[in-house]
Amino acid sequence: MVLDVFTLDAITEMLASPLRFLSYINRRVGYTERLMATHETVILSYHLKKNLWIEENVNMLMLEDDISGDLDVAMAARRDGVNGQRTPDGILTRPSSTAVGRIITAIESRPEPGVIDFGFLLLAMSGKATTEASTGIDLAAKLARRDGQTHDISLGFDSPKSGFTVHCSTDPLTEAEARLRSHCELRKYSQKAKTWFGICLHPSDQSLRFGFMLGDEWQPNTRLEKVALDALQPANLSQAIEASAKRSKVGRNDPCPCGSDRKYKKCHGQIA
Repeated sequence: MVLDVFTLDAITEMLASPLRFLSYINRRVGYTERLMATHETVILSYHLKKNLWIEENVNMLMLEDDISGDLDVAMAARRDGVNGQRTPDGILTRPSSTAVGRIITAIESRPEPGVIDFGFLLLAMSGKATTEASTGIDLAAKLARRDGQTHDISLGFDSPKSGFTVHCSTDPLTEAEARLRSHCELRKYSQKAKTWFGICLHPSDQSLRFGFMLGDEWQPNTRLEKVALDALQPANLSQAIEASAKRSKVGRNDPCPCGSDRKYKKCHGQIA
């Protein structure tokens, strides 16, 4: 990348944490042949709005100059004190109240080796995947608070060949880590993933307890192969809610675990 000083200043101003800065640079370089814009700040503005996500079937994305209007206003407000919104509406404002946003914030404040790469994975997810993951994590935490048991959600990705499992658990750390690690080893094996992340949250406030990454090269394993035949694959959100409701014995007239305030039979219970 070739940048002028103003662009570099804008990038570091808006993406202040090393996690967000490096995540943007990594994806920006990866999209070099699929993005067209008159200036680098236009691409940065698009990222602040849309998280620099380009669908696989899009060969070339052309960005108009007017996209950078919000960024121009924000920099003027920060540098010259003019009236205006200091942070463009988008990835720096909306996700902060979601489960995924809170995890990213926790990783930024606790840059431990076991979870930094997980932060990069979360930042690179599409808006739809971020919404589904946040809803699933909220559901797992809600169920864990309700019955005191461990609840989880797992999501796998084809590109990159990776995935993660989030456990909401109050078990002692050694017990919780052993259980989560075993779970992740099975998930990673069944998906033939290059990496798999395990994250444990406290159900009460979804605070980050610990995390780790499994990055060993995938190899055939007779024991895991046998167990994987009976194991559940990472499900979509509706399937995860249905399975969690059955485990928690949610009645058809009870509130749906997804938090919609509708009866289970009128919401996700319809897919059962």
